[in-house]
Amino acid sequence: MFNALEKSLAAEGYTATPITPDNFPKAYEVYAANQPFFLLTDGQETTPETSRNDLTALPPNCTPDQKLYFTIQKDNHPLAVCDIILNFPEKQTFWLGLLLIHATHQNQSLGSHFLSHILQAAKISGYITAQLGVIDINTRAAAFWQKHGFTIQRQSGNIVVMTRNLV
Repeated sequence: MFNALEKSLAAEGYTATPITPDNFPKAYEVYAANQPFFLLTDGQETTPETSRNDLTALPPNCTPDQKLYFTIQKDNHPLAVCDIILNFPEKQTFWLGLLLIHATHQNQSLGSHFLSHILQAAKISGYITAQLGVIDINTRAAAFWQKHGFTIQRQSGNIVVMTRNLV
């Protein structure tokens, strides 16, 4: 899926770059610019140390090869961080754990644009379903996902699980 996404984004001048410990500071630029998001979802601001946990964070029974964790950049400027788990929670489904747009680039339709690339790359790669979780108090995010065809599947604690069919 990553190769299809990388090629699709490159056609428009964007680069998708896997996040590693060495290039993590680029990803942290996006995290640091979105402190209100972390206050809402985590109850505290993020730090480089807490954000680094995303490098290896995985759901139960998943392996590192299922994880796509990358920045989307243009002209070496980070615009977004994305965290995807492939074949989770089941085969041919991917979990979109994070699509975080740099705060200075929000409200410019980049989230919608990048999401369309992600969904198309997933479809080309044989995925039939996208899932994600939204914290129930994050109504802005829920509205964004619903605008893009995601529907509420269930609620588990304070997490609203949303799904979109790709076929």
